[in-house]
Amino acid sequence: MLSSFDFSSNTTAGCANQHFFIPSEGVRTGRAFFKIKCGGEYNYSLLFSGTLDGSYRRLSFPNEPCSDWEIHRARVGRLASLPDDISPEDITDDEALTPEWLSELTFSGSPNRKAEDGFFASDPVRLSFSEGELLCLELEYSGGKIPCHPEVTIPVYNKRDTEGNVLWEYTVNMPLPTMIGCDRPIKERVAYLGDSITQGADTPTNSYSHWVARFAEKLPDCYAHWNIGIGYGKAADAASFGAWYQKALTADTVFLCYGVNDVNSDYTAEHIKGDLFKIVSDLKSRGKRVILQTVPPFNYPEPRRLVWEEVNRYIKEELSALADRVFDPNFILSLSKEEPHLARYGGHPDPEGCALWANALYEAVKDMFPA
Repeated sequence: MLSSFDFSSNTTAGCANQHFFIPSEGVRTGRAFFKIKCGGEYNYSLLFSGTLDGSYRRLSFPNEPCSDWEIHRARVGRLASLPDDISPEDITDDEALTPEWLSELTFSGSPNRKAEDGFFASDPVRLSFSEGELLCLELEYSGGKIPCHPEVTIPVYNKRDTEGNVLWEYTVNMPLPTMIGCDRPIKERVAYLGDSITQGADTPTNSYSHWVARFAEKLPDCYAHWNIGIGYGKAADAASFGAWYQKALTADTVFLCYGVNDVNSDYTAEHIKGDLFKIVSDLKSRGKRVILQTVPPFNYPEPRRLVWEEVNRYIKEELSALADRVFDPNFILSLSKEEPHLARYGGHPDPEGCALWANALYEAVKDMFPA
């Protein structure tokens, strides 16, 4: 399915299948809000998956089947913005979370769709958005083992009725599309393959202040951006060449930023270097441009600091010969030259750190992305 999916991402939100939840019986209704990157009227198709992408706290694993669920109804709407005087986590009001409804979604002509291992997509539907508006997806769904994203930074809610009043409860337990795809004309697809730092963990919900979003803002609109970063993800997960990695193969250029979770999982430097080599060499063998980044600081204790140093040495001095470009964000993110393994802006960089990272990265690679 994915190899024939002709749509490209139109948001920089990261929403991979990170983990799963097992709900109570019955049909639930959820809403999720995605900020649109480029405005215009296009055909949209939402891509879903019934397979987990990465490993999450050793509770779930890459390529684990997660398809025991069903969509009973899906529809999309348009919302200019969420209230700015209250955090998204605290919104419960139905009126604030109800968009202008645009279209019912179907799957091969049917409103129902049982999930399956691998990828499946909604039928194309014509939609119009302005840049920065929110696409609201409402799903009625049920099942026994349903994928979700515990570290998601977009607003996600489940519906609950309280004495006849409709309220919404902030949650992470909802199946999310892995891509908000549209058919706008583009020059190139860009994918961002990495861990929670790439996904945007710990940046404020709905802020789009992670480094991927900030960097994407700087490129011409002829580039499409797919954030496939995932919390707790490791190079070892991607090197299994499963469902998660297949997403990267749809791109023309792949940004690669791995290693924090590998180091913190006590993998040896040789193990991590081997996985990074497999990923980069496979991408290059398939004709992809690879922009490789070093492993960011994460307050590594001894002896993990030594592993981190060796992996970064390998990236800069050896693996760089295979990649199209190598960028080292540690001169921005590290606490100091004397303590480069400590994180100045937090292990998950805060908005200030992400903005500085994005600015420096853009200056380093802007020649690769002409209009």
